[in-house]
Amino acid sequence: MIPTGLELERFSVNNKNKELCQSLIEKYHLQNHFVLTFLGRIAPEKSITVIIDALKKVVAINDNIRFLIVGGGPQLEELKEYVKNDHIESYVIFTGPQSGEMVPAHYHISNMFISASLSETQGLTYIEAMASSIPVIARYDDQLEDVIDDGKNGFFFKNEDELPKLILDAMEMDLDVLKENALKKANEYSGETFAKKY
Repeated sequence: MIPTGLELERFSVNNKNKELCQSLIEKYHLQNHFVLTFLGRIAPEKSITVIIDALKKVVAINDNIRFLIVGGGPQLEELKEYVKNDHIESYVIFTGPQSGEMVPAHYHISNMFISASLSETQGLTYIEAMASSIPVIARYDDQLEDVIDDGKNGFFFKNEDELPKLILDAMEMDLDVLKENALKKANEYSGETFAKKY
């Protein structure tokens, strides 16, 4: 089994568009906040409400966090209402769908990537995030065991009740080693690695 080779160069921090990143930080008012990001299709199978529910508990303890929801989809308007009902509207930012050239910048302004989805096959967004030197938080799925090394390049949670503490711990953590490990793991999925293995 050889994983699909991905074009990861555009996610590299070496190719980071600093001006674009700064403009997004200002646009979304992210200055001095811990930024947690989901990027993908906004649909029920992604279980984004699990993250929003955890966020409500997180902000009660540490409100120095913003949750970016990047993308479009059939559940977008429903989630906007869900956030209003939870009174955490000021902590959640819906960016809407983004063009391919804008996607890397949204990773680059993030501290961590997060997903509660159980519908992934290869975990491509996780790999993109890690190629951007961003560690990940993911709901445990055996499909992701080869991608996420728990505690080294990201974290798994199995039970929804574990998620708030996991986020709070990550907010207080030095993520530098996890970022390095994330990038190393992502490189295993590059087009070059694919070609060599093939």
